[in-house]
Amino acid sequence: MQKARENSIGTFWQNISAIGLDRNVKSDMRKKIILSNRFAVYGFVFNFINSFIYINIPTVFVICIVAITIYSSALLANYYHWYNASRLIIIITAPLLCLIVPGLISQGIIFNTKFILLATILAPILLYQLTEWYKMLTGALWIATCFISYDYITLRIPRLPGIKFDSNYDSPFLVIFSGIAAMVFFFMAFVYVMNLNNANEKSLAESLESSKEQNIIIEEKNEELLAQYKAIANQQEKIKAMNQALKAQALKAQMDPHFMFNVLNSIQHFILENNAEAALGYMSKFSRLTRQVLENSVNETVLIADELKALTYYIELEKLRFDNHFNFTIEADEQIDIQNTEIPSMLLQPYVENAILHGLRHKASGGLLQIILLYQYGFILCIIQDNGIGRLAAAALKDKQSKAHISRATDTNISRIALLQSGAHIVTIDLSNEDGSPKGTRVEIKIPIND
Repeated sequence: MQKARENSIGTFWQNISAIGLDRNVKSDMRKKIILSNRFAVYGFVFNFINSFIYINIPTVFVICIVAITIYSSALLANYYHWYNASRLIIIITAPLLCLIVPGLISQGIIFNTKFILLATILAPILLYQLTEWYKMLTGALWIATCFISYDYITLRIPRLPGIKFDSNYDSPFLVIFSGIAAMVFFFMAFVYVMNLNNANEKSLAESLESSKEQNIIIEEKNEELLAQYKAIANQQEKIKAMNQALKAQALKAQMDPHFMFNVLNSIQHFILENNAEAALGYMSKFSRLTRQVLENSVNETVLIADELKALTYYIELEKLRFDNHFNFTIEADEQIDIQNTEIPSMLLQPYVENAILHGLRHKASGGLLQIILLYQYGFILCIIQDNGIGRLAAAALKDKQSKAHISRATDTNISRIALLQSGAHIVTIDLSNEDGSPKGTRVEIKIPIND
């Protein structure tokens, strides 16, 4: 029962202290409002008790009632968010009461009231604090002025006719009561400051703890980033080494020794047949191809225009070697700037070679090789399509030597495409007629644009 009563009193006190607070009030002003509400309640209670002490003296009793009303208005001012008015009421009222009431009840100096007046100097210090130093200084000067002029003013206020002797209201009881009131005021201020310090220390401790936790998290993140950086650096080193190895491997795979041997045989054949014009044309195309391949092999990437030029030379030589057994077309999307856009060097040649040697060479007639470059939102889709005999039929011919070479070249390109990442890939599609019979092969190579 007692605990419930204490809880209800504590709740009531908290509710009174929180009058006028809302979410928009800043932390510093919030503390001042709480303290002004408590000072107003203290002044209300103090004058309420005094009203019973001076109930037989109408003038002082009325002053006590007026003081109660004034302190109530301070609470009301906070309720309506008139925070400056509330604090001004509290700071002005107490010194005035300490000057007027002692003069009315005594012809001499009442030192206990003077002591209470001195204690009220804490009010402007706590209600304004250093954040409003000019208001704090003004309030302190007001109370200091009242304290200095206390004797002069109280001695010049005539004692009320109804009070015959000073001892009637300057008794030990009133001295004790006034002393207790002053001590309560000091105690309230002390408790408030202690609570404020404790709250600040708690907030500081929580901030320090939070900072430590954040520092730990930051250190962990830094370690993770460092580990990721090292992993990326290691990966880049591996990629660099793989690029060098693949570059050397690609150089070996770019020009098929069998192709070169066959070209030279064809030239020899034309010479033996006294077909000098054909031999010279064949030699001219072969020299241009060799030069273009050597130029392209120096760099990891080349302009699309140069890559297509090398492919054209290569296909024309193969076409001559196989007696114009097939035709070819090379098309590039208008959105692709082939004069300024680069792709990996000699990337398409192995697949073109596959299409000719394994698809078109074995076709009876009407062979067609198509090379198409399409733009696809930051990527280039390279399509190599033939209408040859298809992969299954080509595999059945079991051209092991040629197959072994092509396998190495295409494996090299698969590794090169994998290093490009960013959505790059190679897809091989078997084409068929409506009856299911093979009608060629389509290779799609998707690579990111390197401007």
